[in-house]
Amino acid sequence: MNLLRKSMMFILSFSPLYLLISIMNLAVFDRFFHKEATLSDNLFIALIVILSLTSAASLIIFAKVPSVNYIHYSTIKRPKDIVLSYLFTYIIPFVAMDLDNLGTVLANIFLFLLIWCLYVRLNLFYINPILSVFGYLSYEADGKIIITNIPYQELIHTHKLNGAYFSDEIFVAKKLANPSK
Repeated sequence: MNLLRKSMMFILSFSPLYLLISIMNLAVFDRFFHKEATLSDNLFIALIVILSLTSAASLIIFAKVPSVNYIHYSTIKRPKDIVLSYLFTYIIPFVAMDLDNLGTVLANIFLFLLIWCLYVRLNLFYINPILSVFGYLSYEADGKIIITNIPYQELIHTHKLNGAYFSDEIFVAKKLANPSK
């Protein structure tokens, strides 16, 4: 189950890519809607739809994570600018992908799978631009990662949060489950 959740968060983190690739390949959608699509066009659209639906499901599941645990911490550090690194390092190369070139497509699929493997094994799912867009930032607190939509100024004065462990090192705390004092 942990692998599935982490994989879903990985797919969510790349959701801007699905939109960008779709925009760059509007001709594929045009052929699809005019019933002129090739097998590769249909596979492309099916993949975009599956990844987009998985992203939406991941966001819904994240939003509904119940607050059943708590975490104590003594110090908390501001997030690093790793989300921007993530975007430029991983998403930009995919955008340059040429869908008509099989070699480019296979190389990008391999890169995507390699990044997924690292993302899951290293517990990097907290590096997620979509969560940042929705106000959830990652903080380091006593060797653990806290993903929360609680402002930093509140976090430095609070030393206990209600939420849920996503993994042993990653804790999700929502503002609704932690009213300010």
